[in-house]
Amino acid sequence: MKIEKYSALIKKLEQEFDSTIWQRGKDYYHEGLVRNVVKEKNQITAQCKGNSLYHLKIKLSNGEMSCSCPCDFTCKHLAALVMWLEKNKPYESAQLESQLSSLSKQELIIRLKIILERNPDQRNYFSNCNPDEVHKLIKKLWIPREEYTDSFFNQINYIKEQIWLLQNPELAAALLRRLIDMRDHDPESPELDHELCTFLESAKKAKFITLTRKRQMNALIEDYPFDDYQL
Repeated sequence: MKIEKYSALIKKLEQEFDSTIWQRGKDYYHEGLVRNVVKEKNQITAQCKGNSLYHLKIKLSNGEMSCSCPCDFTCKHLAALVMWLEKNKPYESAQLESQLSSLSKQELIIRLKIILERNPDQRNYFSNCNPDEVHKLIKKLWIPREEYTDSFFNQINYIKEQIWLLQNPELAAALLRRLIDMRDHDPESPELDHELCTFLESAKKAKFITLTRKRQMNALIEDYPFDDYQL
């Protein structure tokens, strides 16, 4: 999308908010609650910290906006994201591969070492994958008692990463069952809806999950009559 067209769209999106919501979004923006803003092809995704960690999406093709919060209108989290986009450039996912490929092996090792020293919780991504350990993590995964925390979503993301690294369809099916169990326990949770949808979107593209296994996984979600819930 050309810069002029992109800027015009962001300005147009601003008009979707009433003055009260826009002001609340402004407060969220200035508090630095908008995170991980990424542009991938014709879509922008982000996170916003409110009462929980909410997932936001803007389709650049038509300006459609969505947020995983309970609101059924253009919320303050989306207002904060639009304001962020007016003042900042999102990270373009296409840049990552180009940036990494330009670095030597030694440079990559040095930078990864720095990252892992500053973020020790990320070291698990570089350990040897063990299917039994991942299965134990899936069994332990459950809804936080008070609110959905960052660590809860980080745990889900870590499990998903391990499944893709292992190319293990049995673990994929096990995680799906767990996500469904959690959603049954909290059917009004937009956060769990989002996790279920994004997991299935990834599973659709996963070549290691055979057609037979996808049919078996679809059988697990037959009680959820939404297009997004079909592999």
